[in-house]
Amino acid sequence: MILNATKIEFRFAEEPILSGLSLKIVAGDHIALVGPNGCGKSTFIRILTGKLEADSGTVNRSQDARILTLDQIDAPAPGQSVRSYLESGLSHWRSLKLNFEQSLEALNSRPDDPIALAEFGRYETIFRLHDGYAYPARIDAALNALSLMPHADQPATLLSGGQQHRCRLARLLLTPADLWILDEPTNHLDLESISALGEGLAAFKGTCLVATHNQDLISAFATRIWALTSKGLVDYPGDYDSFRSKYGTLR
Repeated sequence: MILNATKIEFRFAEEPILSGLSLKIVAGDHIALVGPNGCGKSTFIRILTGKLEADSGTVNRSQDARILTLDQIDAPAPGQSVRSYLESGLSHWRSLKLNFEQSLEALNSRPDDPIALAEFGRYETIFRLHDGYAYPARIDAALNALSLMPHADQPATLLSGGQQHRCRLARLLLTPADLWILDEPTNHLDLESISALGEGLAAFKGTCLVATHNQDLISAFATRIWALTSKGLVDYPGDYDSFRSKYGTLR
């Protein structure tokens, strides 16, 4: 179990927003959180991520799980290119790449040194076993998918607000985590980018919780539906088409 919430209650100006919600997130869940505007989806997300305290109830998060949200993604540094910004989130890959490149440089300067050859062999093997050679292609795929490739070498801070949102989203999709939690991630995305986001979420081997109104996105990735209604939370283990067949479209 990655996250467990029990009897969550939240009021705003004495009006109940969330009442008695209990749920759990287990490894491998791809959850879409749906419901009409004003039902409390964003409030619920903020409580689950610890950014808002519930009036009552408990939220327990696995201490070993890395939970990642968009607002945890650092903003780009001044002058940092879009490509460099995406790469900077891949700290593990960058460390492997640095070791590999330094060992290659040492071997090139001392080609007859058996120690340099052994070190290069070791770091190249580690780099290859961790899919190190694939990451540049993954970065290019993220840039293309979110329509950022034309801006790859431009300073990220000079892009529009919508383009910077896409930069942060692309970096999140490249960052390993146990659980991604996204609140309305389709803001500022065109149809092609929404489709790419759906593919990225569907291919994600970890766990994700996404609050969204976009039915195409939900259909692309969700294997479980959480629907907030006036009567509480409907927890449906299945895809969105099956959910709509049973409950209709919530508005």
